[in-house]
Amino acid sequence: MQPTSPTSPASSWPSSAHACTAAIPPLPGKRWPEQGGFYVGVMRSADGLAGWHLVRPEGAEFTFRSCWRYSPWSKPVKKAYCRYDGYANTLTMAAARNSLAKKIRNLPGDCYLPSRAESALLYAVIPEQFRENWHWTSTQHSCEEAWGQNFTQGYQSSTHLTQDAEGWCLVVRRVPIENSAA
Repeated sequence: MQPTSPTSPASSWPSSAHACTAAIPPLPGKRWPEQGGFYVGVMRSADGLAGWHLVRPEGAEFTFRSCWRYSPWSKPVKKAYCRYDGYANTLTMAAARNSLAKKIRNLPGDCYLPSRAESALLYAVIPEQFRENWHWTSTQHSCEEAWGQNFTQGYQSSTHLTQDAEGWCLVVRRVPIENSAA
């Protein structure tokens, strides 16, 4: 069964990225040209009822430095605690007028900030693609702290990662997996 792309405006991502011509993604860590990036692997939802292929988009605009909450006009985000679903966390952040989430959502291809679990998978599969430092995840630890993924040693921490601290941000995309057993 062919994977499908997430819903996004047609003009925001090359049409070749939407139509997957290969029924099977490449090996984790390899380029997936039809999806405009590198295939990372399969993620599942917290309840195990849904899943998606995780894709790391290619291009300099998909990695940048930012604070998790870098605007005094950003409201505190109170419900971005999912450790599996970075897409849901990023949408929650955007709904709270979080500037980082809004910037990410304006990138092409329905991008989002990865969750803790998605960041751990990124570290396991393609650590060489990231700067040797910590990167923000979309998963909050508290109203004032968020989790970070260290791409040097591989650990995750929220210690001293207040949302006003500047850190690296990387974005990902997902390609939903159709559940044929449902």
